[in-house]
Amino acid sequence: MIFVGVPVSSQLHRLHNDESLLEEADLEEGGLPKRSKVMVRKTFVISKQVVVKKYGSLTAVRFQQLHQDFCRYFDCC
Repeated sequence: MIFVGVPVSSQLHRLHNDESLLEEADLEEGGLPKRSKVMVRKTFVISKQVVVKKYGSLTAVRFQQLHQDFCRYFDCC
């Protein structure tokens, strides 16, 4: 089984077209130490077996928005 990861960064000095803000309210569980951004262009795929920690989960609405961003960026809509 594979895991598709989309990096998150708290470095907000510049926001590219493929990046969007991630706020505390976007998480259904867990938390962020700082306001952050999601970087779709740096998406990676790894084995799910090597994922060792879960930091939280997105709300259904925010997950759908990020899924649409991903599909637009990778032209899979």
